[in-house]
Amino acid sequence: MGVTSGICSRTLRRWGLDISGQGFSVDRRKGAPREVAHRFTTKERQRVIDSVNDPRFADLTPAQIVACQMSTT
Repeated sequence: MGVTSGICSRTLRRWGLDISGQGFSVDRRKGAPREVAHRFTTKERQRVIDSVNDPRFADLTPAQIVACQMSTT
């Protein structure tokens, strides 16, 4: 394979890039941008933040907050 765009093939292997005949297909480097299917929407994230910051949950761990929320629904 040799050198592609001035980058050594060993470097590409270290980065964990899949290389096909057309070029790069997936960038699996740490910190590479990703699309996460199960990510909270902005509205859902704000609901969680509002819930955990509620004064009645001040002395509870996240696991205890979830248990309380599940028992009330």
